[in-house]
Amino acid sequence: MENRVFVGGQLDWMTLFPIFCGFALVAIYALLSSTWLMMKTEGELQQSMFAFTNKVLLAIDGYYSDAYDSFASI
Repeated sequence: MENRVFVGGQLDWMTLFPIFCGFALVAIYALLSSTWLMMKTEGELQQSMFAFTNKVLLAIDGYYSDAYDSFASI
């Protein structure tokens, strides 16, 4: 801002931090919902949530380790 006027462009908000936060939020809510369903259901749905939770955890771990490596190299 200069003289109380925004001088940026339309995509100035599109940086690495907001994108990272958006992916993290979606992943954490997916993990939360799948673990809740694991507790509240039985049978086939519960088993599919076990598999889904493992996939989400692997995705979170891979994403965070890649992000950490890219930030550590800066």
